[in-house]
Amino acid sequence: MPDVRRSVAEELYARIAGDPHWLPEQVRRELDWSDEQFDTAVKELTGLNLLVESRTAPSGWTVLTPESAVHTLVGQAMHTSLSVLDQVAGMRRSVESLVTTFQPIHRRSVTEAQLEVLLGEAEVTAALEDATHHARYRVLSMHPGRPLPAPALSSALERDEAVLERGTEIRTLHLASAAAVPHVMDYLRRVGELGGQVRTAHLLPMWLIVIDHTLAFVALPESLRAPDGTVSAVRVRGEVLVGIFEDVFDHCWGSATPLVPRTAGPGPREPESDEPGLTERHRQVLQLLSGGLTDEAISRKLGVSERTVGRQVAELISRLDAESRFQAGVNAARLGWLEP
Repeated sequence: MPDVRRSVAEELYARIAGDPHWLPEQVRRELDWSDEQFDTAVKELTGLNLLVESRTAPSGWTVLTPESAVHTLVGQAMHTSLSVLDQVAGMRRSVESLVTTFQPIHRRSVTEAQLEVLLGEAEVTAALEDATHHARYRVLSMHPGRPLPAPALSSALERDEAVLERGTEIRTLHLASAAAVPHVMDYLRRVGELGGQVRTAHLLPMWLIVIDHTLAFVALPESLRAPDGTVSAVRVRGEVLVGIFEDVFDHCWGSATPLVPRTAGPGPREPESDEPGLTERHRQVLQLLSGGLTDEAISRKLGVSERTVGRQVAELISRLDAESRFQAGVNAARLGWLEP
């Protein structure tokens, strides 16, 4: 961005940020600008998504924060053509310039995204093993491709078991067609028996692994892969971009079908009547609980306190003879309590 454009853009943004009642003509007079200077500043700010048109604002424009602008830029790059990596690289340069230029004005921090291309199965596998070894909170994974061979799934199961033993949550999505393959089904059921959450879907948009809230692995777009089919992936760091991938996963998870694992011993007791005493609120909590949502997320969706949600979850776990939230969801599905 040339110095002249940067100067006028900074000056305009500093004047209108936080003032929802500003008017173009008034600001022009205050800054003693020509029409050309004002239009140059507006064009520069709209190009950075710091200024967007609005039908309701008195000025005809809405001023966005640098953080909102970053989210917009990243979201646009995520849904463009298959040359997404080239676009993200260009976007990163814009974001760095945006943060440097406008951060002092708004005084808010923006986490920088870091992208790294991993080439070759050995490099991708080593990066995944290192990342899962350090996972502390949760591992989310989405697998749209063809079924992996049995030896590869055996190694994956060892990693999953180690992760679950540390108390880290695992949620994994697989294609229903892949889950129908016997050795894949055995693997998925075993993950469920160990405490992982497994769901299947008929269509999944991308290969994706999200670890905690700051690290993700995504497949390299097909148009950018090596002609010889070399395994490749992109390692992504940064809360903004990883947060978008988490939203993609949660959307797919919510519409997927839970895989019911084998259980040892007798199943949950059958209700004496059709869901005795199950209130509409209990139904809502149970549906969201089966979707893998935390008490905090459920409380936000239902508009009640987290303490209330915790009490209702405890009641459901007790009524369903379950020892965990996950088992409560499984037992509820078996009893038909999740059916509409």
